Amino acid sequence: MKAKAHSTALLLARDPARPFPDGLRFVFLLFVYFLGMGSYLSSLSPYIVAAYGETSYQYFLASEMCYPAGYFLAGYLSDRTRQLRLFLVAGIALLAPAQFALFSCAEFPTLTLGLSGLTRMLLAANLQLMSIAVLEAIGEGPYARMRSAGTIGFAVFQLTLWFLPELLLTTQSGIATADAPRLIIDAGQSGRAGAFAFLACVPLALLVQRHRKSEERYRFADALSFSLRPAHLALLGLSFVFYFNFQLVDNYLGRFWQLHTGGMQGVYGGWFLAVLLEIPFLYVAAKLARSTGIRTLIFLSAGAGALRFAWVAATVLGFEPVPAIYSQLLHGIHFTGYHIGVIYWLRSSTPDHLYGSVYGLYNIITHSLGGMAGNVAFGALLFSGIGATLFESMAGDAATASPELFGFLPVFLLAAVLNLGVIAGFVFLRAPAWRTKAKN
Repeated sequence: MKAKAHSTALLLARDPARPFPDGLRFVFLLFVYFLGMGSYLSSLSPYIVAAYGETSYQYFLASEMCYPAGYFLAGYLSDRTRQLRLFLVAGIALLAPAQFALFSCAEFPTLTLGLSGLTRMLLAANLQLMSIAVLEAIGEGPYARMRSAGTIGFAVFQLTLWFLPELLLTTQSGIATADAPRLIIDAGQSGRAGAFAFLACVPLALLVQRHRKSEERYRFADALSFSLRPAHLALLGLSFVFYFNFQLVDNYLGRFWQLHTGGMQGVYGGWFLAVLLEIPFLYVAAKLARSTGIRTLIFLSAGAGALRFAWVAATVLGFEPVPAIYSQLLHGIHFTGYHIGVIYWLRSSTPDHLYGSVYGLYNIITHSLGGMAGNVAFGALLFSGIGATLFESMAGDAATASPELFGFLPVFLLAAVLNLGVIAGFVFLRAPAWRTKAKN
């Protein structure tokens, strides 16, 4: 009871220099920011794959290259200068026009390529700064619960789009034609809508604390030296594999749901289902990590990933006793377990003044190198023709499928196996003891 009361006190603690309690200002900021991020994540795959087909991997590759760059630059600048608010306000103010432009220029491939990288970099940089701000303001225990405000915002956006009716005529890339049925909100329009949510975030970002808490001298060499420790290198290797296969979720799964369900409403509905379990899971994540160890979150994550991809692979083969769209419910554990687990892992093992840089370097190896490798590998496998060959040989047993849907079969099977490999690897990797760095 005392621990719970202390946690509540942290959430409601008020700084006289700010008009909102620590918890409340972050609730508003994360909720609105994830409205915009929800539009980006649900719209990107259908928008890019429909517009560019077999070359779509290039655009995803650009985003994967720049995503960890955003985490690293934000972490490095924040560690070195001890500034938070300045960089966060600037990052969100730049993100709004970048995302609007990204989902407006499908007819300009080179510009879209550049904007793919810039938008993803700014998304990551702002997430890094917000995470540091929340962790330093209220501590690790309440962090996951606070993060659920963002998940709720993400869910609200998907739920809104899920129920919008089909009205006008357009292609999937947002350009009207005379004979192509469309949703009132297509992938391009939903992506542009998210830019306005980011605009609303700018005044909320002004409520974030100005400075970092740590006063220790910062040297980048110390962060690099920490990242080269054997235990940390093992974490990097396993995370490389995890994010190698997670690119399927970020870049290609949306297109599968669009084909399988027959439109963008299936994509939005799938993403809404994806966050339903994430919200309650965030509320128990810290308790699980404290009581059973941080690795528990990792095991649950990779196990959910393996089950998720095995489920949709079975669907391609025509075995669907339960609608495959419900496999999206596993996303809340698949993504959140690993994401929160690694944050707890690094916060429990990394000095405060190095955390931003260490987490940035982690993202370069895992999200960037692992993500780029997975994006290219899955893109090549998806368009390799293996699926079409399997379709020709098995069409009689899976008559409801199509050659394009069958292209996802080897992709899903590989992703399921890789998640099992991640579980096996962490069995032999000792996690750091839980260490809470609560607000003073």
